[in-house]
Amino acid sequence: MENQKFKTLVKSEHNLGGNDYILGRISGIGLMVKDYEDVTYPIQRIEEGNIITMKCTLAQYENFINAVETHYPELCKFYY
Repeated sequence: MENQKFKTLVKSEHNLGGNDYILGRISGIGLMVKDYEDVTYPIQRIEEGNIITMKCTLAQYENFINAVETHYPELCKFYY
């Protein structure tokens, strides 16, 4: 499968959204589900929260979504 860019918004309005520790854990989940040799993008901070950009396959991104939703339900908004 071909790698694509996917964006995930970690919502600041959620009670865990502004927590850098939680943001780091979510980024770590992203690193676990994708190939390590792929490009890593910096986290962007915007008013609505933090945007994590990943380059991976659709299947890897869906695994990321499932893992994040299991540990942090409703914290993120996922963009395909």
